[in-house]
Amino acid sequence: MLRFSIAVFALALASPCFAQSELEGVWTVKFAATNGTQREARVAIKGEEGTWKLAAARTNREDPCIGLAIPFTVSKSEEAYALAMSPSKAMAGCGADYTLRVQKVDEKILKGNFRDGREYVLSRQ
Repeated sequence: MLRFSIAVFALALASPCFAQSELEGVWTVKFAATNGTQREARVAIKGEEGTWKLAAARTNREDPCIGLAIPFTVSKSEEAYALAMSPSKAMAGCGADYTLRVQKVDEKILKGNFRDGREYVLSRQ
């Protein structure tokens, strides 16, 4: 009985890791910028960590934060995944840290909304 209890406890502790592994891999994110132009980023997730790298656009090539790999951590609740974004760790002055929430649509699509309501869609590569 003790072995069974230990096994159940170990499985309960490991289950969050299994949940994050569903997201492992490379994703392309598409969204509209606040000015309406279409933007794209590359997201790479391994375990409970990842990076978000925004592609440069014609209008922001001088911004030193564009193209940097913004680190984040992944956590899961019952309803969604949370990506705790840390632009401050990529380079000082690249913005305040924030959290994005994504919901799984299927094995290849995740969706979420920025605080201002703009939608973003992640597609598995």
